[in-house]
Amino acid sequence: MKVAALFALLGASALVSGKPKKEPEPTTFNGVEVPPMTDLTPATYDDWLKSHTFVMVKHHSPYCPFCLDFAPTYQTAYEFYHTSTPKGSEESFSDFYDFKFGSINCIAYYDFCSERNVTTWPTTVLYRNGKFLDKVRGAKNMTIVTGTIEKALEEVKPGSRPANLVIPKAGDDHVDSAASASTEKTETAPAEEAAPKEKTEKEDTKEDTP
Repeated sequence: MKVAALFALLGASALVSGKPKKEPEPTTFNGVEVPPMTDLTPATYDDWLKSHTFVMVKHHSPYCPFCLDFAPTYQTAYEFYHTSTPKGSEESFSDFYDFKFGSINCIAYYDFCSERNVTTWPTTVLYRNGKFLDKVRGAKNMTIVTGTIEKALEEVKPGSRPANLVIPKAGDDHVDSAASASTEKTETAPAEEAAPKEKTEKEDTKEDTP
């Protein structure tokens, strides 16, 4: 039996025998309340992608160690962008770019994820107008995640993104917008600079192997 299939079987058993799932609660970032991230299902996935310009979806397992490692990074990225305001605009980030974050449990919906060629977790896919645009494969760091997002946003609305974006660390509940330029350069990098790093990092996904 393949590892992914075994995870799915164990996860399905846990879903049946476990206690009812506790509803997620709002969080706070930069003093602003952030609603729980959208949990997608096969019934909502495609329609949600088509309803927004940008959609980023984390495909994950609640039991995969690499997924658990990546969870704070993705959650913090969501909170950071959700509470940000694009320069020169009074609209929120979500409204200005029509950008949404979500996740789908590939244990609960194993067949659905497999049909979309997601066989390693976590795999985070960025869609534009319902079509695949880019992806982050594995438990990558905040620089990789934000670099992927920033590149896509700048292509759609050139000049709308900060030259040096100050990004939070995974698990932070705020970001210091007054950080020094040296700190910005240390903690940020455009997507084209971040991409080579992704290739050299050790593999950090749960592989679908015999």
